[in-house]
Amino acid sequence: MCLGNMIAIGSMSSVIELWDLDLIDAIEPSFILGEPQSKKKKAKKEKKTTKPKIGHSGAVLDLASNHNFNHILASASTDETIALWDLGTTQVASTLRHHSDKVQTIDWHATDGHTLLSGGFDKIVNLYDCRVPDECSKSWNLNGEIERVLWNPSNSNTFLASTDGGFVYSLDVRLDKPLFTLQAHEKAVTGLALSTEPQHCLTTVSADHYVKVWDITDNKPALVISKDMKMNIINCIGSNPNSPTVLALGGENDGVRLLDLRTLPEVYKRFNIQANKKPVPDMSNDAAENNEEEEMMQEKFKKVNKSNLKDGKKKKKKKKVAKF
Repeated sequence: MCLGNMIAIGSMSSVIELWDLDLIDAIEPSFILGEPQSKKKKAKKEKKTTKPKIGHSGAVLDLASNHNFNHILASASTDETIALWDLGTTQVASTLRHHSDKVQTIDWHATDGHTLLSGGFDKIVNLYDCRVPDECSKSWNLNGEIERVLWNPSNSNTFLASTDGGFVYSLDVRLDKPLFTLQAHEKAVTGLALSTEPQHCLTTVSADHYVKVWDITDNKPALVISKDMKMNIINCIGSNPNSPTVLALGGENDGVRLLDLRTLPEVYKRFNIQANKKPVPDMSNDAAENNEEEEMMQEKFKKVNKSNLKDGKKKKKKKKVAKF
């Protein structure tokens, strides 16, 4: 999760690391949020009068930066809570405790900085007004553990939620029932991406190895294309805010890959957008290694050419001296 020139990383540890992207070859994060688990275990032996723990007591499963309040970061954890961090003080501003199982996904509203969505292993999606952390504004009980929640950038009242059963739900905060229910994949839908341009273009990824593009115009989802990315299980997907058709996919094989929807004929014909015939750079591990090898070879050739030029100049100078 990027925060300006900082990146926040959550892991199986209970702490969140923040790294400064302006620092090259940094050994340690700029600072951390929370307390390491080892310290917490030791703290159990201390007296009850010790100060309360800071942050989570379990693994951090998701992070969400608030685009309206840059100093606020939300984190979801296996300890069944959501922590709202004040990055200015590196302390927890408030804690949301409205799930009865692990909290797997969270997403801030794009324009209302107080509104947050969450989904958990308890099959519940919760809506919060974070100014009132002790209350939950609304809840939806869905058929399966919640994998992802995502606000619709084209409609501030609607959002999507996916489950481990392969379903995608479109929900309106003003209604109790879904606008549509889609059996998108055979296995868990691990990622969702909604494009702002073109609108109504939904991309889903799954543990079934496939990425699928859907047209959800008028809440009537239609499959546009299904593609096996050869990445094994695809764990996540993210869209480029500066280029909405460019998506980043993270999978078990080849690390990260980029996919430009404009390179897919089925997509640019369906949504009537300009095609892009230029290939997207391959971000896989193998490609990265090949690029490094190519760069090293190019540097060697440059050095050889420079040395040859120097030798040539020296020979020319010697010949001139011999003439005199």
